[in-house]
Amino acid sequence: MTTFPVSENAEWVSVLSYTTALTAPFAIQAALKLNVFEILNRHGQLSAQQIIDLLPRPCTNPHAPALLDRLLHHLSSKSPTFPCPLLTASLSPTSSVILYSLLPPSQYFLKDANGVSVGECVSQQVLHFLDTFRHLDAVILDGGDGFQKEFGHHISHHIAEHTPKLVAAMASMTAVLMPQLLDAYDGFADVGTLVDVGGCTGYTLIHILDKYPDLKGINFDQPQIVTSGAIHPRLTHVGGNMLEAIPQADAVFMMRILHDWEDDDCITILKNCKTALGNKHGKVVVVDFYIPDLMDGYVPMHNFDILMMSSHGSKMRTAAEYRIMGRQAGYTDVKIVCIVNEYSVMEFLL
Repeated sequence: MTTFPVSENAEWVSVLSYTTALTAPFAIQAALKLNVFEILNRHGQLSAQQIIDLLPRPCTNPHAPALLDRLLHHLSSKSPTFPCPLLTASLSPTSSVILYSLLPPSQYFLKDANGVSVGECVSQQVLHFLDTFRHLDAVILDGGDGFQKEFGHHISHHIAEHTPKLVAAMASMTAVLMPQLLDAYDGFADVGTLVDVGGCTGYTLIHILDKYPDLKGINFDQPQIVTSGAIHPRLTHVGGNMLEAIPQADAVFMMRILHDWEDDDCITILKNCKTALGNKHGKVVVVDFYIPDLMDGYVPMHNFDILMMSSHGSKMRTAAEYRIMGRQAGYTDVKIVCIVNEYSVMEFLL
């Protein structure tokens, strides 16, 4: 084997990583369209040629195996773009062919009973938001959000218009988070009626109702969304606008809501939650991304923060920032109860 000196400019390598980072969601989307994860899950370790042979659609390109090899090698590489590879690659013991198999993180790209995957939802979301990034400089200088600048309306309108496509994917994400959350947090045990603000079709609230048989739930979201709400004997669907008013209840629940909104809107929502509790000794339970007070080096949250700034005109927040918003909305205290899968469970107390 020939050895030779290697000279590497770490700064230049870092620059290349930044400028090619967008390959990740596109590579994942291509693998999903080619059914790579499902094929490997069904058949085990395979070569690119074997995967091509198992595709449901005909392949007319004689170079397809070589091209797929390059894609799969990307998905099996560890880099700043892929800190945790989805596939593992190894040489066949009988030839020079590379064989691929799934690594544990790839389970989130396998379809569930609804025919969707968490990974598919996330990667498609990033790709859909891609056009909003062109407005990032204007968001910084002029305010607003990239989604409004690109598409002419707030992202909440987009969600309402595409509810059928998003419901199954969001339910899949909730199915991953809720069992762990309910194991770690028991703050609903003494609640009579719980309203889930921005609860989509009610799939999140049903997880809570199933654990607490005496609890009654109100699923609150936009009218066009709750019309296709899930059915449960202790679940009521109410349509409305959380920026205007929220149905009365003993406690309020919000999951993955506040990071989508600017500070002033969040304070308005939290004030409406406080009004919904009336004069009772209630609480607002907020589940949202956990951000350390010092974000240095916490790369995933930096990425999400830029995504929120670009597409929503909003941001990720630290516990200290939530406490400030809580005081401005009239709450006496905001405390983090636990952290589950990068989400903090916070109680806003009257």
